[in-house]
Amino acid sequence: MSSIFSQEALRKRRIPGDLAGPITLLTPPLRATIAMGFVLVAAGVGWSAMARIPITVNAVGALLPVSTINTIPSRAEGKAIWTFKQASREWHQSAFRFSLRPEEFNAEQVVKLAEDLLNDSDVTPSGEGIDAQNNSTEFVEKQKSLLGTQLPKGRLILWIQSNSIEQRLTVALMQWRSLQDSTTKKTDNLKTEIKTLKTELVSRNQMLAKMRGVGTDVFSADTLLDEQSNVDSLKAQILNVESQILALDQEKTNGYLNLKNILSDVVDGELIFAEEPLYLYQVIPNDSEEVSAGEIVLKVSPDLVKSPSLVPVFVDNTDKGSVSAGMSALVTPVGFNRTEYGGIKGEVASVAPVPSTVDGMEARVGVTSIARSIEARMVAPTLVILKLEKSNGQDVVNSGGYQWSTSTDLPFQPREGSKINVEITTRYVSPISLVLPTVKKFFGFSPPDSLNSEPTATEP
Repeated sequence: MSSIFSQEALRKRRIPGDLAGPITLLTPPLRATIAMGFVLVAAGVGWSAMARIPITVNAVGALLPVSTINTIPSRAEGKAIWTFKQASREWHQSAFRFSLRPEEFNAEQVVKLAEDLLNDSDVTPSGEGIDAQNNSTEFVEKQKSLLGTQLPKGRLILWIQSNSIEQRLTVALMQWRSLQDSTTKKTDNLKTEIKTLKTELVSRNQMLAKMRGVGTDVFSADTLLDEQSNVDSLKAQILNVESQILALDQEKTNGYLNLKNILSDVVDGELIFAEEPLYLYQVIPNDSEEVSAGEIVLKVSPDLVKSPSLVPVFVDNTDKGSVSAGMSALVTPVGFNRTEYGGIKGEVASVAPVPSTVDGMEARVGVTSIARSIEARMVAPTLVILKLEKSNGQDVVNSGGYQWSTSTDLPFQPREGSKINVEITTRYVSPISLVLPTVKKFFGFSPPDSLNSEPTATEP
């Protein structure tokens, strides 16, 4: 018996579907799957070698012009009056000129300026006949148009009305008026006395000349000496009266200088002028609010605050070396979702060579809290100036005049002074270049990290 199982049994045992020939391992579906895998791998390798992805650096700043935001403190304690929203008066310009060149003002001009200032000081904002509702509406409207208000040189911005300083000016003005009246009357009387004495002196000189012409035959020497003594006495009286007039003039001058000095204290202490053409950034006290001496009351800028083209941002000192002029940036104001709205297109205009201090950052961004938050999150923040791209006909609602990276309508306009988050694209790299260092390190083609790390100090 050559086989344990008969052919009949084997035929019955065979599973239906088995083939008598060789078994095929790679079926058509499997071959298609493998081919697709090779295609995907090739596409992935090609993408990793040919594609370019951006490497970005984060920055933080404010949507403000790059020029410095100047703070102006109050030099007196009193009530802050918003004079920039009122019509300019003639004495405002006179006071500004007086603050620059007080030596060019005479007594009449000084007195007139003091009188106008004190008269205007008695007029309170409530005296304008505006009820509470209209006053509140006006305040809201002024707040809307406050940011970016341009003020010419010499414009009176704020008047810090101090009762103590103005009382000194009132007393000095009253003393000057009283002194002027009394000295004028005394001077007139003394001049009349001098006129009388001079008339008498002329008569006695004529009499003495006639007596000397007649000679000692008629008039004795004692008589001539007595008459000469009377003439000399009249001359002495005239000189004495003239000295009194000079003393009165000096007293009047001293009173005028006292009034002028107190007026100078009032102008310098109470009145805040625009010393150059500038733009209002922020008025801190409310209209008619009490402020103390040294308190910051104004923030101004020589450049327009609305829709700035050049804005300041700050990068970490470790990232400063990778940022240079001409790099593209994406600026997203706080309140806008970058995923939904993108950001404002821009580019780096310049990079500061040295880091900024907290005071320097505050001067740039205008807000102490933003400056301190930047200092807290960055090591030695460095100033970077960004140039924002203006709209080139992009039909986007509430774009604020800027070119946005998306065409999605914005829910509201970007507000000047808002904090901005920035992504600066420093370079573009291929994805494979990001993986190669790890691969080289894995296979030992790159030195260990300890050789590249900074040396650490060891104790002896």
